[in-house]
Amino acid sequence: MLNNFTLGELESLKITVLMENTVTSGALLGAHGLSFLVEAKKNGKTIHILVDVGRDPEVLLNNMEVLKVDISKIDLVVLTHCHHDHTHGLATIISEIGKKDLPVIAHPSIFRFNFRTRPFLSYIGIRKEDAKDQIERCGGRLFLVSEPFELMEGLITSGEISRETEFENLDRSRYTLENGHIQPYMVTEELAVIANVSGKGLVIITGCSHAGIINICKQAVSITGLERIEGILGGLHLLKSSPEIIGKTIQTLKQYNPAWISSGHCTGFLAEVALKNAFQEQYHKMTCGSIYNV
Repeated sequence: MLNNFTLGELESLKITVLMENTVTSGALLGAHGLSFLVEAKKNGKTIHILVDVGRDPEVLLNNMEVLKVDISKIDLVVLTHCHHDHTHGLATIISEIGKKDLPVIAHPSIFRFNFRTRPFLSYIGIRKEDAKDQIERCGGRLFLVSEPFELMEGLITSGEISRETEFENLDRSRYTLENGHIQPYMVTEELAVIANVSGKGLVIITGCSHAGIINICKQAVSITGLERIEGILGGLHLLKSSPEIIGKTIQTLKQYNPAWISSGHCTGFLAEVALKNAFQEQYHKMTCGSIYNV
């Protein structure tokens, strides 16, 4: 953790969903994956951050063109975790950005071997074409850090997320290999992006919430010292969770009283219905092309 760390304030924040499972416009393409463009403004300067790249670079580039996103303006990339529906095509996208030493922020374990056995054996980690040497060859400069990491004043990554809750449905179907032995892998490399917007509060951007969205909220409050949560955006990984766990998650989220929540990707239909019923106008379904101005 950062010591004596004080999170500053952004003047404003704009988040555009570049890739998501669902679409509402015929010109945009949907894919099972997630990618955000985060535009953070401080002292009159706007920083453009790409959070994840989804699972298909052609889909991402198409959607950027439709949404009139100038890819050359991207200043840095954050990877929330290793799964290929968030990282596939990273080297291609870095090449398209066309900058040297483009910062790519991720956890040190992000290149760890990662696979699942259900419904059948499949590799789900970062693919060979997006390996460390390929990223660097295409112009990326890796910042592999497990602690909270400042991207600019008022904007940080969460660092490795502590697992504190007893009820969150931690996914135990993923594995890694260590010296030829199979070991459970709890997606410990997961990061979230945390912004503090002046006059609003914290905005939490999460890829899949494998650590649990409540654990992520706890981490955000703990490392910033700020309790007011303005918004929560991303995949909440409740797709296979029981109604009991969904209910406990919603009950705890209500204690944080966010001004808004928007979810999609791995959240799951039943969880989204429950969130809408619980939060009413505070809840919004995230789709490809959704824009959030804070």
